[in-house]
Amino acid sequence: MNTANLNNIQRTVEGLNLSRKNGCKLVASEQAIYNKPKDKDKVSIIVCGRNGFETMMGYLLGENLADAIITDPNLNPYAIMRTAIAVDRGKGVLFLCGYEEQERSAVLSAGGLLEEAGFSSEVVYLWDNIDPDATGDESEKRASAGIYFCTKIAGAAAAQGLSLKETYYIAREARALTKSISIGVRQGEKQQESNSILEMPAELELGLGSPREKECRKTSFRTAKDLVERMAFHLLCESRIRPGDTICAYISGIGGTCFSDLCRVSFLLHQILEEKKMYIYDTVINPIPFKANTLGVTVSLMRLPDEMKPFYDAPCRAFYYEKG
Repeated sequence: MNTANLNNIQRTVEGLNLSRKNGCKLVASEQAIYNKPKDKDKVSIIVCGRNGFETMMGYLLGENLADAIITDPNLNPYAIMRTAIAVDRGKGVLFLCGYEEQERSAVLSAGGLLEEAGFSSEVVYLWDNIDPDATGDESEKRASAGIYFCTKIAGAAAAQGLSLKETYYIAREARALTKSISIGVRQGEKQQESNSILEMPAELELGLGSPREKECRKTSFRTAKDLVERMAFHLLCESRIRPGDTICAYISGIGGTCFSDLCRVSFLLHQILEEKKMYIYDTVINPIPFKANTLGVTVSLMRLPDEMKPFYDAPCRAFYYEKG
């Protein structure tokens, strides 16, 4: 990371710290933002945030959540190793990262360096994003907002004193229960005069799947409920959620999406799922959007079996998210 970028992130972190003087204090390093370790004898959780780290910083970095978030898009295995050592609490480090080749390669290399240095680590690769036009090729797997659920569950498992291997398997189970989908203005499309993803002209094509990428399914809709119904349809098909199941939802924005849009999506999603006899146990709306020059919404659903509820309900605290 160059000096200018590091200075900007350091100022960002210090500004956040000053806004909550009695809360947890964050530290900015060359490639990550992390909490100073307090309690020992605990698995540490590191999330690869990269381009989306601002979305995660206020919600995933904190007590019984993630101990560090990787911020630099240009991953350096040695910097990742140093971050892991900085937050290590004596029981090893669990990495939660996407499935893109650069992330996998860098984290795998960092794991080898940690092993040579005498530290234990495990990696859970995430691929919760649904792309309706995917061919099934390994290179098409993408992580999305489902990382929130995996971090919440893994952080709670670590806080309860579980071993690195036990925390690893619980995070994998959370991954298997989670699916996400995004919809937004496709690249190159003019956003017209509307600043609402729910009030776009009917003739405007939206991208379903990964609207930040050039190739994604073109779609249009008549009403806001139609848009949310299409997202819910794909989520329910891919996740195999059935009537009677208990669900948690996470809703976040892309680019210039306003908070009121996210709230309306939440309302419509609840309406649609209740009509299908599905019980929404909890909904989290993250008002901090993924940074992009577009408008969009991401919805994640996690089926919540009874054995996962103690982890989901466990107390946690970040700058803008608290439970228990």
